[in-house]
Amino acid sequence: MKHVWFGALVVSLSLIIAACDCRLGGVPQVAADNQSPTVEFVSLDEDLSVRVGMAVTISYIDDDPDGVATTSLFADRDGDLTTPDDQVVIASGRPQQDGQTQVLTWNTEGVAAAPYTIIAVTTDGEFTATATALGTVEIICDTPVDLAYVTGIASASMDGINGNAIGSFADGSFVAAGGFNGSVSIADSQEVFTSAGNQDIYVARYNADGSLRWALSAGGSADDTARGVATFPDGS
Repeated sequence: MKHVWFGALVVSLSLIIAACDCRLGGVPQVAADNQSPTVEFVSLDEDLSVRVGMAVTISYIDDDPDGVATTSLFADRDGDLTTPDDQVVIASGRPQQDGQTQVLTWNTEGVAAAPYTIIAVTTDGEFTATATALGTVEIICDTPVDLAYVTGIASASMDGINGNAIGSFADGSFVAAGGFNGSVSIADSQEVFTSAGNQDIYVARYNADGSLRWALSAGGSADDTARGVATFPDGS
């Protein structure tokens, strides 16, 4: 009987200690599993073209249940982040905002002219979420071009003149052809032709410096026009 009473006492003491541990927070807490972040674009759902140096507004939403993730954004030519040679880092390590819309401005100054795919990468160190904008951003070069010369072909007729074809030669000279109504003035009236019918053909050959080498017209009583020209290595 003594052994039975002693065993009951030990069991009672064990229950009391366990109860005290619960009240005092002595039960070990199990850490919650890390959860994956998310990211999605709000803007750039259509293709966009901008000149070099212009700003592009990018909006996205990122979220991380653990509150530790960061988001980086990239502009990539082939849409593949494993080939870093063709990509531009737009932003790096931006803290996630718990599902709130984030807006940033991408300054394209110095960015090479090309179409770019915009990619967002959100990571918490263990899990990574990636989003790709539906529309591409095409950067257009706005480098000024030096104007070599200006020359003109004009018509006083209401029906005007059309330039349907142009061909170039290895020495930089070129030939232009088309049709005209009434009269046509070529290279500041160096040559003036009058149509024999409703519309006639003109052909004008220019030197590399833009000066007129020769010009001619042809046509009958009906409509005539030049639709194309061909040039050959011998200059003809």
